[in-house]
Amino acid sequence: LYSSAASDVYKRQVGNSSGDLGGGIRVDGNSYPFMNNMVVTNNSADQGGGGIYFGNNNNATLTIGSSNISNNSAQYGGGIGVMGNIVNISNSTISGNTTLVPGGTQGGGVYAVGGSVDMDNVEVSDNSAGSNNAGGLYLQTVMGSLENITVANNSANDEGGALKVCCGGTIDIENSIFFSNSSYTIHLVF
Repeated sequence: LYSSAASDVYKRQVGNSSGDLGGGIRVDGNSYPFMNNMVVTNNSADQGGGGIYFGNNNNATLTIGSSNISNNSAQYGGGIGVMGNIVNISNSTISGNTTLVPGGTQGGGVYAVGGSVDMDNVEVSDNSAGSNNAGGLYLQTVMGSLENITVANNSANDEGGALKVCCGGTIDIENSIFFSNSSYTIHLVF
């Protein structure tokens, strides 16, 4: 599924797809998609965003609600890859995604560089990162908040089994649970 304009997607399953960026869903350009009750599963990307890729650094906004992003793979951002945009995720699960592919690096569940990420009532579980960092969440120069989230059973071969925040930005974490993650559960680099 590819979009470069505003769109709303409801109650849809996207699965068993592949691509360079965004194996399941790719959103580029100055768009403001709203995805609700989605199942994005078993997709792969050669580069970023195995399940969903939201790119082009336009400070556009992606809203995901009541959705399941699971069992996707990519070099970075196995579940979701975001480049310089705004992402709001609520009442959703990001689970079983991986960057355990040849050349895989960071953000098994979510990989975000620039922009902002806000999560509320989200489960990030059983994700894994390949040769590098952040099995659950990799947030680089990102502003945002993580509220009422559970980050559990994620793994990384190096640092930040649950969460790695690096290179600036500000992340507020409130009323959240981090447990049973590997190697430096939370790794902060400023």
